[in-house]
Amino acid sequence: MMTKTNRYALSNVETAQEAFKLECLEIFGELAQVFRVPRSVGLIYATLFASPVALSFSDLVESLDISKGSASQGLRFLRENGAIRVAKISEWAAGHQGASARYYYVPETELRKVISGILQGSFATRLKKGASRLDGFASRFDRALCAAGANGELLLFRLEKLRQWHRRGAGLLPLLGRIIG
Repeated sequence: MMTKTNRYALSNVETAQEAFKLECLEIFGELAQVFRVPRSVGLIYATLFASPVALSFSDLVESLDISKGSASQGLRFLRENGAIRVAKISEWAAGHQGASARYYYVPETELRKVISGILQGSFATRLKKGASRLDGFASRFDRALCAAGANGELLLFRLEKLRQWHRRGAGLLPLLGRIIG
């Protein structure tokens, strides 16, 4: 039999968990915007971070009242960048029926792993795309800029600066990876 005191304690626990979740939603929602990713990405991570159990795609859509497209894109972004992972069977909540038929997600809580994932995911991918774009850009404009006189020389100088920036960024990636661990 549940006493009045036990109900009050349960209510306080639920209230504390809900308050924790709301704070996480605010923090990670704002953080996502700082990093120029959709707010929904931060909200998905916050929901997983604040949940004591692994959550499914449907759980996230329902909890956050977001579209399936936003949830799908957000989960893909977070997985590609190492911020979340698919839960192992032992981590699945006992309350979820049919767990074998659905994917469940949990947050990565080690900051080192999250930052490393972002560096290896988004940053490395953009560097690779930038390299091919920069090569194509340079091959199209090198000769034309050489023939353009003083203005062309200035733009060639700036083109070389872009190349330097790219090489430095590419050189920093492995160094940052070693620093982070």
